[in-house]
Amino acid sequence: MLAPSIPTNISKASYFAKAVDDTRMEIPYSIPNYPHKIVNEFFMHMRELGFIYIRKRKDGYFYLTPILSMLRNTGSIAVHQSLPSSKQDGYLVAESNYRIYAYTNDHLQLAILNTFTESEGAFPDMVMAILTRNSVRRAFDLGITAGQIVAFMRSNSHPIAVDKFGTTGCVPQTVVDQINLWEVERSRFTHSPGALYSNFATRNEFLGAMTYAKENNILKWSSPQNRQLIIDSEGHQAFKHWWATSKKH
Repeated sequence: MLAPSIPTNISKASYFAKAVDDTRMEIPYSIPNYPHKIVNEFFMHMRELGFIYIRKRKDGYFYLTPILSMLRNTGSIAVHQSLPSSKQDGYLVAESNYRIYAYTNDHLQLAILNTFTESEGAFPDMVMAILTRNSVRRAFDLGITAGQIVAFMRSNSHPIAVDKFGTTGCVPQTVVDQINLWEVERSRFTHSPGALYSNFATRNEFLGAMTYAKENNILKWSSPQNRQLIIDSEGHQAFKHWWATSKKH
């Protein structure tokens, strides 16, 4: 893996990429425990950027991620050539950890991406972002639906992701499910105005009021046990008039 000292004539990033050139993504590798603080910090930076996966620091091992493999196997010129040549080409790579990599410099494309993601960093030819509950809910507040977010990600997925996982699987199902769940959260409760009636003198008095409200489709909620009613605000005046009239008889 890494040598005890990092050569000063190349960057840490290129040295790391060169050092892991023969590794495989599905195999765990031990985290080197060198006394050099800069090496340990570099591993943590690579983790934050999504280039390596470390479940817990104390586990003592890490995995390479697909994004590191892509950067490792292509030079800057090759990466540039593999980027979309037009706005119709795909440029997004989505991972099951909710990270998204956008291989584009187009301001419009990035502005759309920013409506439902949080930016985490950028390289000359790539922007890193992440889907969060708050970022997706921000999109919902703008009138964007979960289906539209998923459709956008699928229709703009990088050709490599589409070739490997298909037009649907290019966006991991765990990501799709989570976006839909965040949308369901918003529709779990509905709010509408109403008037609460309680303190009915007798059970028959309560049942009469509840029957009238049901027959006129203005009953929003009732509790026979507590003798309470909530009347829709639009029918409140009519119920109030009926209630006052019935009390006189």
